[in-house]
Amino acid sequence: MLRYIFILFFFTINSFGYATEQIKDQMIYNGKTYYIQNVFLNKTLLSNYVYENFLTNNYFNTALWRGYMATYEIVNNKVVLEDIKSFKMKNSNDSNNIKSETVINNDIEKLIENNPINNVIILSDTDDYYEEKSFENGEYFVLEIENSKVTKSFKFNYNQLVQFKRDQFKLFSKTKTAKNFLSECKKDAEKQYQDSLEKGNKELASVYKKYDCKNILETDMFFYLNENNIYRKILNN
Repeated sequence: MLRYIFILFFFTINSFGYATEQIKDQMIYNGKTYYIQNVFLNKTLLSNYVYENFLTNNYFNTALWRGYMATYEIVNNKVVLEDIKSFKMKNSNDSNNIKSETVINNDIEKLIENNPINNVIILSDTDDYYEEKSFENGEYFVLEIENSKVTKSFKFNYNQLVQFKRDQFKLFSKTKTAKNFLSECKKDAEKQYQDSLEKGNKELASVYKKYDCKNILETDMFFYLNENNIYRKILNN
């Protein structure tokens, strides 16, 4: 599992410069709408559902590869899917003629109910896709979700959020899971380095030689590690 995730990290990071910023899902919390900054909840389930049931033909929108936009709400301390929208071109030859429609139904609600959410999520009232205001002036919440219930909630400004992430990384880096990840990451980087040299690809070999597994772990623990259920609980001192 860790080996697969490491390979996924490397591919994602090296293609990041070419990827379009993705439109975030939203969460209504304490009556206010926030963007979910670090993860797409139930992404595989919902994306498969809208594509397999032909609810979207969203291949034209590189900012929404998953094919939908979801809105969740915390109701009685539980995460509930409130809305899911898909997008279709009315005319296959006109990407400017796009129709948005709500596709939430009993089938989708049952999918979510049968697959409880276990994540640490970061909420923000600003987002770089819409550029509503700077991150430094944003309002943030970090929520720990266990079996779709909010078990911990912290409110931060930007600087406090940055410090919180640093503190969590220090704690997480001491765990067996993190140590195993770093060990396997270094082994894979060395293997890719040697393979690249054997193939005469000095440029790629140089990338692997400089690969900083510790930095990747710190940078992505709230993103890909979270999404793959490796880091999904807020750690305490």
